[in-house]
Amino acid sequence: MDPKENQALPAYEAHDRAADPPPAYTPPTSFAVGAQTLASPLVHVQELKAHLALLGAFKQLRTAVEEAEAADWPPATQRLGPAQRWAWFVGLAVDRFTSWVKVVRLCALDVWVEQDLPPLDVLMIWHAYMLNPTWYAEDCTRMRALNTFRVLRDRLLLAIVRVGDISSYVPSAERQERWAQQTGTPWDPLAAAPVMESVTVACPKCLAGVSVPYLTETGTGYLQSNFEAVCPGCKFGFKKENLAVLKFARDLVLDHRNSKDKQKYGLGVYLAGTVRTTTQESADYVGSLLNLKLHAVFPPPGDREKVTKDEWTKSIMAKVTGMDKLWAQASPAFRGVTRRSRRVFSAYTDDRPFSVDLVGAVIRQGSFIDKMHLYGWTEPGAFDKPEDEVVLQHAIARYHAFLDLMATSPGAFYVPTLDIDLAWHTHQMKGEMYQDDCKKYIQRYVDHDDKVEESHLATSFDITCRAWEARYQVPYTHCGCPLPGDTLGQRLARLKRRLSIAAAPDPTGL
Repeated sequence: MDPKENQALPAYEAHDRAADPPPAYTPPTSFAVGAQTLASPLVHVQELKAHLALLGAFKQLRTAVEEAEAADWPPATQRLGPAQRWAWFVGLAVDRFTSWVKVVRLCALDVWVEQDLPPLDVLMIWHAYMLNPTWYAEDCTRMRALNTFRVLRDRLLLAIVRVGDISSYVPSAERQERWAQQTGTPWDPLAAAPVMESVTVACPKCLAGVSVPYLTETGTGYLQSNFEAVCPGCKFGFKKENLAVLKFARDLVLDHRNSKDKQKYGLGVYLAGTVRTTTQESADYVGSLLNLKLHAVFPPPGDREKVTKDEWTKSIMAKVTGMDKLWAQASPAFRGVTRRSRRVFSAYTDDRPFSVDLVGAVIRQGSFIDKMHLYGWTEPGAFDKPEDEVVLQHAIARYHAFLDLMATSPGAFYVPTLDIDLAWHTHQMKGEMYQDDCKKYIQRYVDHDDKVEESHLATSFDITCRAWEARYQVPYTHCGCPLPGDTLGQRLARLKRRLSIAAAPDPTGL
């Protein structure tokens, strides 16, 4: 999210006083966030470097997929443009991630890197998932299959720091064999693509398993926008929205009043989007209330203690198969909590278990990665020189000031610049630790929304600029993105001279 970053930048010349050494920059020794002062930052330079290297590897993977001339790939891929081919590939990666979720373990870091670290495409899905921190946190507590990820906390970040150059990482033969056994696909994402031809989904009417192709020549495959299929058993024709309604129905019939269900599913007895609030990690009273109201709309077809889950699910699906009909019948239960209803239904867009459209999340994240690549931040060694590393130190200082701004204005929506967003993303990669930090220092859980409309972003960015300058007495955007020049540090130095703030180290670190 980086609207208008360049608008506030002063004029410059690429070699303006290039011979001058950059001014000394002294990183802050403490960081004020709200009413508290931190003795050390919440993210560190080495973590930002590792994150940038990971983004660079994602960029390389996307380029390889978009430019591939793979004769062994499905014939239907030859008809796809680069963006469509990438979306197909990401969809396959989501299913590989789904398989990995079922087998990932918590163990010592060295052992985990050796035996549990997944391929790059799966890391990409996990990364995008974590950049939706509120959904990620709720899913990790609500879904038993994701409970391990809650305790993994910052394992993704620690692993890529430990591995180093993730783009050239080669796992042991034993690890590759174990991955193939666990997922039924080769380790190499590009080698996995041609062997992943179909996926099994549940028929929304009879609930039988139906094998559907990922791609078809007519554009009706599971990973295509016009997906449709017919159950060979009951002959029911269905689309993606029918699968979404089935997912909703299957979640709804998990009864929070049933002790066996609560023991087996935990917080999974509540619908997605009803467990967590901005200040409470587990607000199950919200889910309980909505369940009671929705169970009145969609009651079990008989004695609650005797009806099976499948019978109750089929009863719901007989009443509503499409999202419009579901909303029409369910909306009275959400009266007075419209915002909550939008959040709940946004989690039900397909049949996958996650509350985030992970394909869309990865594709949206591609815009940020492209900018990091364009500015050279993902290049190997981009920040090896001390004068260049200053840029990351500065980004960390500015990120803490951004957190401070949010802590002092609970109702505001502030928009980060690219450097702040990089640090923010890196912090989110710490999983549960990010949530703990937000609650401790900002007094609430802070989400990261990458689906905000441009008009709202522009207005909010202007508000952010004014709030920043009022609080810190320095321009918000003067170091929001890199400028052309000899080194990143020299670009920062020349820009600071232009703004006449380089006479002495900036005590705020901003």
